[in-house]
Amino acid sequence: MNGVLTSIISMLSLTESGIGIAIAQSLYVPLALNHKEEVNQIIVLFKKLYRIIAFAILVLGLLLMPFLGYLVHTELEIHFVMAAYVVLLFNISFSYLLACYQSLLIADQRKYCVNFVLMLFNVIVNSLQILITLKTKNYFLFLIIKLISDNIQNVVLYYTAKKRYPYLSMKKIGALPVQYKEKLRKNISGLLVANLSTYLIFGTDNLLLSLVCGTAVVGLYSNYVIIIRAVKNILSQIFQGMTASYGNFLALKTKSEAFELFENVYFLNFWISSFCFSALFVLLNPFIEIWIGNEYLLPSGTVFLLCWNFYSDTMRSSIELVRSAAGLYSPYPFFKYWSFLEAVLNLVLSLFLGSYLGVFGVFLGTSISSLISCYVMPWNVYKYVFDKTSVLFYHKYIVYQCICIISTVITYKLGNLVATYNIYAQFIVKMLLCCVMPNLIIYCVYRRRKEYRFIHESLSGKFRGRFMKLNHPNES
Repeated sequence: MNGVLTSIISMLSLTESGIGIAIAQSLYVPLALNHKEEVNQIIVLFKKLYRIIAFAILVLGLLLMPFLGYLVHTELEIHFVMAAYVVLLFNISFSYLLACYQSLLIADQRKYCVNFVLMLFNVIVNSLQILITLKTKNYFLFLIIKLISDNIQNVVLYYTAKKRYPYLSMKKIGALPVQYKEKLRKNISGLLVANLSTYLIFGTDNLLLSLVCGTAVVGLYSNYVIIIRAVKNILSQIFQGMTASYGNFLALKTKSEAFELFENVYFLNFWISSFCFSALFVLLNPFIEIWIGNEYLLPSGTVFLLCWNFYSDTMRSSIELVRSAAGLYSPYPFFKYWSFLEAVLNLVLSLFLGSYLGVFGVFLGTSISSLISCYVMPWNVYKYVFDKTSVLFYHKYIVYQCICIISTVITYKLGNLVATYNIYAQFIVKMLLCCVMPNLIIYCVYRRRKEYRFIHESLSGKFRGRFMKLNHPNES
């Protein structure tokens, strides 16, 4: 039930239409040039927009309540479902009231501050939720703890931003130029379609599974999603943390320099995504078996598709980084059209294949439809940002894909050779194989390439700098 309700709330949050991304992109240049009044003007505008969005989500969510019985197939009382839904609805509505300050910190390359606050509150709320689940099994208390925590977290980030940028308290500021507002309107329009499409591709699986296979299957799927989403969130933190820096780099450097940096980020993207794909595919079912039992396992073919959808999604992180940093949402209308086409294709294929193949068919529909993004997004970025042919991207993508599959097959086959009846020992051996084999294969193939040298030198320099700082704390 929680998975289905969360999907409905995610659908309502599409009202935000990517304004957070638009804020970050619009702040890169004024922050880099220290244009304080322009930064303040942007934040004032977005505060007004976010208040409208919070109210709109609340109203739309309340209007949707009479239809919950048709969307959530469960044996629980509908009043119980509605009460849980209201708590989740208020949580998402309130979260937008102070959201622009988090976007400001991220745009100013201070995502580490945001991450620290988010991580701290996540540890606290997760600990409390586990305690509540074990001691009381009270689902409403479970949700209310999250509601309180999220709002305190936003208040902390609000005061952090206010302290870091005292000029935000200025009372008299001019209005943004008309041409700026027009550009912003076009960007938000493009992002609205893109975010709606993204939701229809990746956010509707719970609803589709509930309609095609029943809510019980959503419960099985949710166990896997918890793990996959946790890994995806870690990866997104890595690449989202680079976006502001890359945005400033684009504003101050040449296209050739920006492209060279992207090539290195793309290689890092491949390495991390391939390693995570191999580890997830090899370890997910053994972990689920240890965690809650083999009656909660999905078939290996379905797990492969889940992991492959994860890989396809995360392999776009580097190209999405450039797209976000460059604000590549408008005036390039093709961006909106292909996003919408991918979303419609995903819904049609998932429903059609799901009716014949069940759970496997729903995820197969997502896999097929995501091929559109794999082709069109690089074409957009290479054409409008780098002024280069996207064939360079596709060639590397195919090579990277082959290396990923080969390393995963080798790791999986070696893991299956482990002869032991102890599932814990078997899991540990497979985990060690996942840590070694994919990384060893990628190292052997790329150790002499410039992309590997860049990553190696960057990490070595970073750790060396920290080591020197520890050993010479008094040096500035």
